[in-house]
Amino acid sequence: MQPETRSRLPDEPVVVYDTNCWIHGITESEPAYALYFRQLLRDEVPIAVSAYIYNEVIEAFARGQDAGDDEWREQRGNFAEIVAKADNVVGPRRAEVEEMDVGTVRRSAEATMLSFLTGVQSKDIPVLTYAWACPGETLLFTCDRSFARFEPADTPLSGIRMEYLPSRLNLEDEG
Repeated sequence: MQPETRSRLPDEPVVVYDTNCWIHGITESEPAYALYFRQLLRDEVPIAVSAYIYNEVIEAFARGQDAGDDEWREQRGNFAEIVAKADNVVGPRRAEVEEMDVGTVRRSAEATMLSFLTGVQSKDIPVLTYAWACPGETLLFTCDRSFARFEPADTPLSGIRMEYLPSRLNLEDEG
């Protein structure tokens, strides 16, 4: 049994990109990511973005501002525009984004318990549960090697496939 999500989702299987994939794609920190993201936004495969992922990306750009990164506003704007306007991206409702507190979700009893049971870091649990709530088989991409080690097939979590994005792009493994 899969939980319901409040986010708008198409009735077909979707792809979910973990926060770190969005950040690499938007900041163009790796040329391969930038090319990959330009292509995926032209594809017809629906990409689902939860309020949690959305706010995590926005918070990461805010940390860039705090660190003196002058491009943070442009990067944040690029991400928000993609989620709002790309034909194949289904993003969260504005109210969901406004209500979402990333820290509270990460520290919740549910995230802590699921982290303990799965071995997945509590920061990644909301991404995993969102992918599980999506219709059909969801392909979940991550650039986080430790998250990519999680094997949904070894658990009762049917309907999710994990893929480590750097291996798909033939990039050097990141820490």
